[in-house]
Amino acid sequence: MKMRKLAGFLLMATLGVSMFAGCGNSAASEESSSEDKVLTMMMCATPTDPSTKTFQEIADEYSETNDLGYKVEVQYYENEQFKTKLTTLMAANNVPDIFQTFELAYLKPFVEGGKVYEVGEALNKDLEWKDTFTEGVFDPVTYDGKIYSIPTEKSVAVMFYNKKIFKDNNVEVPTTYDDFLNVCETLKNIGVTPMTLSATDAWIPAQFVQQLSTGIGGMKLYNGVLDGTVKWNNESHVEAALEAQKMIDKGYFKENFMGLSTEESQKTFKEGGAAMYYMGSWDVPNLLDEETSSIKDDVGAFVMPAKNNENSNIPVASLNTCLSISENSKNKEAAVDFLKFFTSQQNQEKMLYRLGRIPAIELDYDTAKVSGVADDILKISESSVGLTPWYDRAFGAGEGTEFNNKCQSIFGGKDPVSQFDDLEKFAQDNKKR
Repeated sequence: MKMRKLAGFLLMATLGVSMFAGCGNSAASEESSSEDKVLTMMMCATPTDPSTKTFQEIADEYSETNDLGYKVEVQYYENEQFKTKLTTLMAANNVPDIFQTFELAYLKPFVEGGKVYEVGEALNKDLEWKDTFTEGVFDPVTYDGKIYSIPTEKSVAVMFYNKKIFKDNNVEVPTTYDDFLNVCETLKNIGVTPMTLSATDAWIPAQFVQQLSTGIGGMKLYNGVLDGTVKWNNESHVEAALEAQKMIDKGYFKENFMGLSTEESQKTFKEGGAAMYYMGSWDVPNLLDEETSSIKDDVGAFVMPAKNNENSNIPVASLNTCLSISENSKNKEAAVDFLKFFTSQQNQEKMLYRLGRIPAIELDYDTAKVSGVADDILKISESSVGLTPWYDRAFGAGEGTEFNNKCQSIFGGKDPVSQFDDLEKFAQDNKKR
């Protein structure tokens, strides 16, 4: 049995935007009686999502085995519905005991509003638990030196690819940007759709442009945008947008991809209708689903190569599935106990072996139990020399959302220069507010 230790998770970006020094309908629980001890929880997932089964299994197992006598009740919402619901519940001070969240600027306003329990207190009281986590993993959920969420996994944006299509058409996984473009051109010329992605959700073309721009400008670009020393209409962003438009003009994306939903784009790839599919690593269980994927044994992953080689191995990446506790919860002790259970070795192994999720804790794992594509993603994570969290997580609903919208417009044919000029003006106007 070959074991491999998961490497640490050093956050290479300067996350100054949101750090200081991508569900449920019940209120924070009333004081529970011994007959009615309930932990309420909301998660960003759907009942049909393959990962939901594992999430629910963990909740059910805790309900059956915990010494405190609590039952965990989880409600699930799809991405946009989840975000709307959570914001509404926050405003009404009606948040469940435990809620999934995203890092950086997404969580920041809830923290500043006094809505989130400082879980760092519990971590510091149990250093054995705290020390199980990989290095740097708490950085994106730390505000004013205090930790407000427990990361349960990490994520990375990757180019999934169909190994069989690559092999049948004599193309190799590209290691340079020119190689990548040659793969696309070769596949297109023999009648194979090179890539698919959904552009109906603005954040997807945005992460594509962000990956291209990082490959041009590197960490210096990303950190400069974060600290304000680099403008949004910088040359790297414009060049990356123009590169994306060239790919579109050359027919490297599935026809009519601008109108594809995320599910439709995913389905195209799972049915062998495109050689590559750009998405986050959280999509692994969907791609390996035995009931819906005809290519489950042929999925691999790589990071889109950098246009400038010196900026290689810097993926768009950060945390995923962070769990926080409501400040108003009457069940904080049980909530902390559940988070310890959720991030235990046995459950982190479930997340890795079943779902291909990158663990948030230090883990010696059995390589024989990891799927091929999950192994690819683990190697990507371990070999990264830096990473750039999604702009909409770093900046939140302001510049982050505007970046997404501008990239979606660029994919639709709008001029990159004017779009990023507008974004820079938006950012400057924001400073004056």
